[in-house]
Amino acid sequence: MNGIFIQEQALALAKRFPHIQIGVSLWGQQKEDYLLWGKDLARNILKLIKGRKKTGKTNLARQPLPNFYEWETSAFTWTDKYKQGNLRGIQKANEQNLLAFEQIVGKVDLIHAHVCHKAGIIASWLSKKKGIPYLITEQMSPFPFTQILTRQGTLTKKYRDAYEQATINIAISPDLKRRMQKMGIPNIRVIPNLADEQFFIPAKKSPANPFTFFTLCDMRVQKDLPTLLKAIKRLLSADHSARFLIGGDGEMFDEWSSLSNKMGLSQHVDWLGPLDREQARHYYQQAHAFVLPSQHETLGVVFLEAIACGLPVIATRCGGPECIVNKDNGLLVETGNPKELALAMEKLMENYPSYDKMTIRNFHLEYFASFPICNQLMKTYYEVCTQ
Repeated sequence: MNGIFIQEQALALAKRFPHIQIGVSLWGQQKEDYLLWGKDLARNILKLIKGRKKTGKTNLARQPLPNFYEWETSAFTWTDKYKQGNLRGIQKANEQNLLAFEQIVGKVDLIHAHVCHKAGIIASWLSKKKGIPYLITEQMSPFPFTQILTRQGTLTKKYRDAYEQATINIAISPDLKRRMQKMGIPNIRVIPNLADEQFFIPAKKSPANPFTFFTLCDMRVQKDLPTLLKAIKRLLSADHSARFLIGGDGEMFDEWSSLSNKMGLSQHVDWLGPLDREQARHYYQQAHAFVLPSQHETLGVVFLEAIACGLPVIATRCGGPECIVNKDNGLLVETGNPKELALAMEKLMENYPSYDKMTIRNFHLEYFASFPICNQLMKTYYEVCTQ
């Protein structure tokens, strides 16, 4: 399991249905200590020496609720080009986690894999070995990853088998479902991710002037912040007063923050760096609106967090946001178009009083909050277990 939003979904399920037992299987996939990079030989050797005694040992990493367990058996991983990135070691690590969970709760009824690469492959292997049915929630962005394709652009056999042998495949947006169907993946239904409505709440007070846009993302090429910076330049050139708060970290952070300064935007754009959940909520509540001009999004959990806080949003027509953004909660623009994005920001600022934060939040509560999503998931689990 990878990604804070996946963890939040599992926790929400445990809270909503205290009679079920949930075990989360971790293999160190979020820890730099177990990632071996091809050109970093010296550091890899140090990682191997340091981590050798820790790998293969199963630990109860966390138990935040009586019916929620996080098991971790760390395994090294590397490029898929060599021994499939240590797939065998990762499979064995997850099997150890499963066995540890079974010692406490007894027989496991189903496995829920998040993303076929690699969790779906692991679930397929465990299913064959243990006779446990499984389902896959897919949320690759973009879909499909090149790692799961043949040179002809079709799914490789192991990934096709994993999807076909899953009882149900879940897409987190209608756009992703269409993409999966084009690849011949069967038994697909749409269940989006959720954002915790009890945590992400509207601010008690209206945000202070000047008008403030908040952006939060992993600093990767697909987030296309240069388009946002160009749009900001256009907006400010038209004598509009606005402030921009940009949160997040990643491979493009230095380049993009430097670009912002070179464009003369340093007085209007604050680069906040990495934010934890509490900090993210703070900045949602300090902002008037949220904006992110991604090149592609499978869904876009940050948009869900924004509307949970009652913020109008500006997004691009890039796959996922189309099922989130409507006339009552924001605006959609084309990808890679700073002129259109600047006009959208101007329009939102001018029409800001017409956006009602409770109307925006209520849309989230109806479609993307814990109650509706957990109910859909539990219904799906029962289907898997009774087939």
